[in-house]
Amino acid sequence: MSDLNQNIYGKIDAWRERPLVGNFPYVVLDGLWLKRNWGGEVKNVSVLGAIGVAQSGYREILAVSEGAKEDRQSWTAFLCELKQRGLKGVQLFVSDKCLGLVENLAEVQAIA
Repeated sequence: MSDLNQNIYGKIDAWRERPLVGNFPYVVLDGLWLKRNWGGEVKNVSVLGAIGVAQSGYREILAVSEGAKEDRQSWTAFLCELKQRGLKGVQLFVSDKCLGLVENLAEVQAIA
């Protein structure tokens, strides 16, 4: 891997692992499916995302993660990671009716 790639991947990892500071009363959760070409092979991958709205009204992208599926296990890992990074003060989660997310949101809602 080139020095340039190592540098950018280091910055991406630092952003993904940064502590979440402050309360985010509103968190929007969604997943989308993309086609990814890796080594000449095209595969469908899901990308899970969270956008937080701070008490000031400022929106911040909290996390983006490529998951194997938009299923319960992937959402659980995603939400637990947010909690470990310091997500707190959530009063309302906004999402579509993704079954994998809806199934476990109450379990992980101890974030609030």
